[in-house]
Amino acid sequence: MDKNELIQKYFEKSLSPEEAAMFENLLADKEFADEVAFQKKIKKVITHEERATLKDKLRTFENQKTSTDKWWYAAASVFVLLGTAIWFMGQKPDYDTLYASYYETYPNVIAPVVRNNNDTITDTEKAFAYYEKQDYNKALEIFQTIIRTSPQEEYAQFYSAISYMELAKFSEASKILSGTNWSKKYADDAIWYLALLELKTDNPDASRKFLLEASKTSRYQKESLELLKKLD
Repeated sequence: MDKNELIQKYFEKSLSPEEAAMFENLLADKEFADEVAFQKKIKKVITHEERATLKDKLRTFENQKTSTDKWWYAAASVFVLLGTAIWFMGQKPDYDTLYASYYETYPNVIAPVVRNNNDTITDTEKAFAYYEKQDYNKALEIFQTIIRTSPQEEYAQFYSAISYMELAKFSEASKILSGTNWSKKYADDAIWYLALLELKTDNPDASRKFLLEASKTSRYQKESLELLKKLD
């Protein structure tokens, strides 16, 4: 069984006796134990935020109502909030909507750096000119040419993946994002976009795995924790 699936079942309290024994044995592995501890921390943060939100709502009700109806109004509100929460827990998240809410086209941060002062237009400049015009097919053609002639140009790989995502060619994007040994410059971005890609293609378990990784970074921590909360 996949380790992430085992951890998920642990938190859902649905481990079989055999799986529970496997889980206990894996805790001897520091990397596995650290991952379990990290996910526990995330769940505590999410639970704390939910409780804080409920307390804030009740505090607002207290300030707004008179002394004679405060208690009844607050009690009714608690039942409504709990009922709503239970109803939402039983609903499958709308992955397309979540994807659209969090996906943003990665900005062009390359062409201004390599732009020169003569009349020669480089392939890089051509590619990003199309990219910024949202002509992703033509941009992709040039990015692929750059990859063939200069495979060390990592930006061409990354922006090819983003272009594929813009064209809804998610399989091709996934091959690049998951199959490239990214440098530190693009590693965090690749994990974040992989999380979104898995969400778009209805693979929430895989998306959670990448979101957990992305939540350990400073750049995507806030968004990753928000999405993890919405997927639970």
